[in-house]
Amino acid sequence: MQRIDITNQRFGRLIAIRFVERKSNGNAIWECACDCGKVKNIDSYALRKGITQSCGCLKIDSVKERYKTNEKFQSNVGNADNLRRSDGVYWASVTKGKKNKSGVVGVSFDESKNKWTARLMVDGKYVLLQDFYDFDEAVDARKASELIYLKSKAG
Repeated sequence: MQRIDITNQRFGRLIAIRFVERKSNGNAIWECACDCGKVKNIDSYALRKGITQSCGCLKIDSVKERYKTNEKFQSNVGNADNLRRSDGVYWASVTKGKKNKSGVVGVSFDESKNKWTARLMVDGKYVLLQDFYDFDEAVDARKASELIYLKSKAG
C-alpha cells in the first residue's frame, strides 16, 4: 500500500513532520508538531479528514473561551460553597460520578492493590479511607460511615 506523503502539511494547529509507522489497520502514523509546542503521533486518516486538529490544546482553549462568556459559571468561580451541601458535606462524597464503576458512591476498585477502597470525606477530612478484599465489606463500611457521619450532619 502506497503511503500519502503529508510532510510539512498543516492540519488545523498541527504540521506533519515525519512518518513514524504503519498501524495494523494500514493507516500511517505521523509525528506532528502542534502550534502550542507539543509533539504527538497522529493517525494520518484523522489528520486528513479533520478529525484531529491539535494535540488536545484546541479543546482546552475552546472550553476556556466558553467559560469566559458563561455568566452563571463566572459568578460561581472561586466559590467553594458550591462544592458542599448546606450541612458542610461535599457533594462528591454523596453523589455517584460518571467514572463510578462499582455502582456505590465512595467505593472503587484499586487495580494496583487488587482491593476495594471505601472512602468518605466530611469537613475536608477522610473519616473513612480503608481497603478491602471483598466488595461487600467495602460497601458495608461505607454505609456504616454514612450512618455515623452523614446522619449526624443532616440532623
